[in-house]
Amino acid sequence: MYGHFYQRNERWWWRIKFPGDEKISQIPLKPAGSKFATKDFKTAEIVADDIWQKKLRERSPQKWDGKLATLVKKYHARNLEYYLPPSREAYRISHAIFLLAELYSDIPADDFSSLKLKEFQQYLVDAGKLCRKLINERVKMIKRMFKWAASEMLVSIHTYTALTTVEGLRKGRSKARESKKILPADLDMVNAVIGITTPVIADMIRVQLFTGMRSGELCSLRPCNIDNRAEIWVYTPESHKGSYLEHDKFIPIGPRTQAVLEKYMFRKPTEYIFKPEESYKAYLKRKFENRKTPMSCGNKPGSNRKGTFKFKPCFASDTYQKAVKRACKTLCPAGLNKEEKKKWMEVNAWHPHQLRHNAATEIRKTFGIDAARAVLGHKNLTITEVYAEMDLRQAMKVAKQIG
Repeated sequence: MYGHFYQRNERWWWRIKFPGDEKISQIPLKPAGSKFATKDFKTAEIVADDIWQKKLRERSPQKWDGKLATLVKKYHARNLEYYLPPSREAYRISHAIFLLAELYSDIPADDFSSLKLKEFQQYLVDAGKLCRKLINERVKMIKRMFKWAASEMLVSIHTYTALTTVEGLRKGRSKARESKKILPADLDMVNAVIGITTPVIADMIRVQLFTGMRSGELCSLRPCNIDNRAEIWVYTPESHKGSYLEHDKFIPIGPRTQAVLEKYMFRKPTEYIFKPEESYKAYLKRKFENRKTPMSCGNKPGSNRKGTFKFKPCFASDTYQKAVKRACKTLCPAGLNKEEKKKWMEVNAWHPHQLRHNAATEIRKTFGIDAARAVLGHKNLTITEVYAEMDLRQAMKVAKQIG
């Protein structure tokens, strides 16, 4: 379920931004016939799902009037059914198509020409918020929408064919800014974060650094998905990025990673290995140990809590990412102003997905690009090239011999 659940006076509320809305809604999750929001989390999920489905029915037009805005609504409703959770593709596409509907809401879909698409492309460039690659991606999404519309006979095939003639922006040939290249994380900063964060987050970082798995695969790790009968364990994620393509994904787990996971393997087979509740308790314990206020003064542990908080059974990728970001902020030197802190974070802070680049680069350096492709689970070497940075030291050795 999308959005964020939280409690007010022990009753469940839902914080959600519905597709097409400009503002975030905060909704009390009231069961049918009740005046108050429910206290039961499972009931809250059911009520939220009913609200979500009702919104979809309201925004999915039954009749085709030929308008571009109607096409956008139809396509978004189709995407919500086609791209099932945990995929976020429907929402990535919505950023492009909803803006298109906002700018060209009154024109017929068949009147959206290649010139209009170029105009939309230039609008994104002039806005200055998106990099060149993301602008090209948004334009491709628009083309995909018209391809689907042509297959459903909502627009003429000639309309879609005309849009395919619009080329993407080339590097150095437009005013669109370039995106920053994602590099492996600085290992000194990674080790510094491991030293100050909770043991659970620290173990998550180690596992991702050693294996190169994605954050989603890391967060959904369970004993039942790990085959530990051989010397090298094998983790088979239930779902992953290429699941819809029917690609099998196997992640080998070597001795270093096994040493990290060993203490979690006592869990029930279907329990998640890394739990937010354990991480939070470890955080409170460390906070209490570093307490400076005497026990005779101030609050005692647990005395200022209001209500109960229900932890989710596993980390979400963004929760894990935020924990790493908070730890990076903690390492920021004291005495810096707001602007200086921002610059320091831009240079030194790292994202968990960068650890995948670290693993790929190390594997490529030692075993070659084919080995990196196999461990990362890529079907195409070109994708692996994105993650595995070229080893400059090796190239310098060659230059010393033949250059």
